[in-house]
This record gives sequence, structure tokens and C-alpha cells, in this order.
Amino acid sequence: MDTTFEMAGIRYDMLQGMGAVPDVANIDYLGFIAFMRPSVFLSLCPALPPDQHQENSYRERMLQEIRSGAPIGMPFLSVLLDEDPPHVHGHEGRHRMHAVMNIVGDDIALPIAFLLNRGDRARHVKTYHLNAFSSGMIAERVSDHDEIKMIQGPLFERGILMGQEFFLSANIPTP
Repeated sequence: MDTTFEMAGIRYDMLQGMGAVPDVANIDYLGFIAFMRPSVFLSLCPALPPDQHQENSYRERMLQEIRSGAPIGMPFLSVLLDEDPPHVHGHEGRHRMHAVMNIVGDDIALPIAFLLNRGDRARHVKTYHLNAFSSGMIAERVSDHDEIKMIQGPLFERGILMGQEFFLSANIPTP
């Protein structure tokens, strides 16, 4: 996959965009991309803390930079391949996704990287894994005391795996 592209008027640069991480630039080897609505991505991540003055100015600055054409790094979810049900174990990109949602709304599915943990790679991903991830996932928890929150799918219907686009059924059964 190209490391720079534009989608829905948002510029992405997976090497030098705001919040870019090197692993996402290597997504064709380290995982896959799913196209999901911003609200779905955000539901899988811990909520942002309430706005504080300093935090609020950071969010506003980010929104202005993206509107002016500054590129962003693709947000990601960190997952394990064979959990049942799948869990989100880490993420990056809540601020960017809030800003992008503010610009383009929530009706457009945007690219989200799924980075695999424990040595799994894109070549290990099978259709049943993609169906499981799309069917629903347990949202990331900040601590063991946090409520376990299952986000029901379909979470996405389309993506890119090892440079090839894939499409899943809109009626994916829950495993």
C-alpha cells in the first residue's frame, strides 16, 4: 500500500503524518486495514478524558491543521489474531479520529490499521479471522477493573490484506 494517499478529503502520510507510527507504514506485513466509520473506531477505544483547557486547545489545533491539509498517520487498533471473541489491546488515533469525524462526519468508512501482536503477520490472517473481527470485538480496557464492553458488528465490511482489497458479507454471523 502507498504510504501517502487521500480519502474523503483527508490526507494520510503513514511515515510523517501527525501521529504516524512505523509499524502502520508496514501494514502489508504486520496486519491489515479495515474501513470503518469513525464512531466504530472510537467505540473500541477508551473514551478521551473530559476536555481540559490545554487538551481542548490541542484538539482545536489538530482540527485546524487537518482542515488546512496537514496529513495524518493512519489510526490503529492492536489485536491478537486468535482470541475468541477478539479484544482490542491497544490503539492510537482517538484525537485524529475525533477531528476527522468533525470534518467528514460519521457516514464514511475510513482506513484503520489492525496491527497483530505476538509475532503474527498479515500472511497468517484468514477469512475466518476477518469475519471474527468484523462480527464484534471487546473494546480496549484501561484497567482490569473497567467494564468489559462488547461492540457488536458488523464493524467493517471492506479492507485491504497484503495489498489486496477484500469484501465481507454485511450479515456476518457472530461466532
